[in-house]
Amino acid sequence: MAAIRVREAATEVDVQVAADIHFAAFRQDAMNILMHPPNGVPSAEGKTAFAAMLRPTPAAATAVAVAEKDADAPATVSAAALPDSSKQKTILVLAELSVTGATVGYAKWTLREEPLVLDADDGSGKPPSSQPAPPGDGGVREYFFGALKRKRSEWTKDDPALFLEIIAANPHYQRSGAASAILSWGTKLADGLGLPTFLEATAAGYPLYLRYGYEPVDVLDFNVTEKWGLQRGEAQDWGTNSAVDIAGPLPEGVYRIAIMRRLPRPLA
Repeated sequence: MAAIRVREAATEVDVQVAADIHFAAFRQDAMNILMHPPNGVPSAEGKTAFAAMLRPTPAAATAVAVAEKDADAPATVSAAALPDSSKQKTILVLAELSVTGATVGYAKWTLREEPLVLDADDGSGKPPSSQPAPPGDGGVREYFFGALKRKRSEWTKDDPALFLEIIAANPHYQRSGAASAILSWGTKLADGLGLPTFLEATAAGYPLYLRYGYEPVDVLDFNVTEKWGLQRGEAQDWGTNSAVDIAGPLPEGVYRIAIMRRLPRPLA
């Protein structure tokens, strides 16, 4: 397995590279298809809007953050103390092959260092949607991410934590170790700060998260067939084996997101 380094994104080019990886990795994902019908490929406007969500918080870099991974050694990370310029920061990281510099994965993390206080309207000027909307008009995105946001608030109570918002590996570099290197980067950051880490897992990432110490605590089941008429393809996994112990078998026509938590551990 090739050596991987993880670095924080610093340029607009980095943001666009991450967006390209995202849509290549999630093209066949059910929710992505509903957000970008009919085939999961976003419009130019949709891609621009998504890239804007990835941009890191200005001046929120965590100083040196480099992870290296090979077949015989776990990823390692070195991170300086984080500034406290805001209560919540977006950190975008890229995983690159150490030899060639090719980008093989990315992740968006959100670091909340202080308790978050939101207004009754959830801080956005209007309550997040709780009703399904037609595919492709932006309503699916609002419905899906609104549900994730409400579920996150239930579990974190808006307390300090580290959140893995999105992670994706470049399909051209499958099994490169990109996701493992990124998760190692995040777990060591969280452990150094003494913070729990939360994420929302699709079926594809669920087994890997278990190996990194994340445990399922809840689920969000989206009945995508009943709401939007989407049928599961033969090669698609909508969460058959995700959080079955706590939520039971996956119902027919349902796309499952597992809410997962990892508690901080002492640094070795």
